[in-house]
Amino acid sequence: MDKFELLTVIEVSENNKVLCQFKNCNRPVFKKVHIVRNNEKIQILGSECYKKQYGEHHALNKVKPIYGAASGIALSEDERSLLLENTEELIRQLRKKHQDNEALSEKKAFDYSKLSDSELRKVVLEKTKEDFRVDKGLDPELLGWSGWIKSDAEKLFQKIRNEESNTKA
Repeated sequence: MDKFELLTVIEVSENNKVLCQFKNCNRPVFKKVHIVRNNEKIQILGSECYKKQYGEHHALNKVKPIYGAASGIALSEDERSLLLENTEELIRQLRKKHQDNEALSEKKAFDYSKLSDSELRKVVLEKTKEDFRVDKGLDPELLGWSGWIKSDAEKLFQKIRNEESNTKA
């Protein structure tokens, strides 16, 4: 039985595409690039070849990336070079970021009920911006993202307030 892991989904710039490593493919890819480990071998696959090779996992949506989100992590040029030169090291760095983010999330857990609505809105806006940086690899300060960020921040605000009212009830 194959031991399959979807390590991460990445995105590189269109000018610096990477080659899909599916058998006989070698197409240049840059969006939704899947990095998988299958029987201890790491493979870089474009989204279509990923579906061809692991369709049953993908179609059932049972497999989530270990590091990052299914939408993909935008790699810097240095990370892209590392992907090509030493994929194991890139995965090690992504693992460390993931562990650091989890540890930070655990430390940040505190009682939001003591915050006023305006204070909580500021906190969730900053958390949402940080999530965009870490999970999506996007700079939340760039033009075009503010509506999405504000929408996600408002959803988080409502979720926190709803959880508070449910625990009080």
